[in-house]
Amino acid sequence: IYYVAGQFVGLGWLFETALGIPYVWGVYIAAGVTALYVVLGGSHSSLLNQAYQATIMVVGAIIVLFVAFFFAVPGGVHGVNEAIVAQNPALGWDNIFSTISPLFAPFPAISICIGLGLGAMSPQMCKNFFSIKDKNNLPKVAIAGFVLMFIMSFMMLGGIGARAALG
Repeated sequence: IYYVAGQFVGLGWLFETALGIPYVWGVYIAAGVTALYVVLGGSHSSLLNQAYQATIMVVGAIIVLFVAFFFAVPGGVHGVNEAIVAQNPALGWDNIFSTISPLFAPFPAISICIGLGLGAMSPQMCKNFFSIKDKNNLPKVAIAGFVLMFIMSFMMLGGIGARAALG
């Protein structure tokens, strides 16, 4: 609900700013277009669009993972950790609960990966479960969704590789 409401607020503001249409009418127009899109089959095309985007993101995440750990600095994973420790000893991977930079520590990073995998940090993905026609497919979709979202969370490893390479 919050995700969709945020989109309507943004579209209402866009209509008012860009087109001079009053904000409330912009929200009504956005809601009407969205409802019409879903009624005319837009939900199916939205699901297909998400599948294509997910494929691109998974491939990109795997590429980022390899670039971050094998090409950012010499020495692979160990080299990345050494470069980060040389910048700030508290940020090494042996400091699971870092007090200096809690957002960069491994424990929050792993928590983010699991949260993305479970869909907790991606509530808009929940609508995809409503499109499953056979309830017997639900476990397969849930497992596939967890694995794919977990892999997509590897994108943040690009930041770790960049930190190691660039400081």
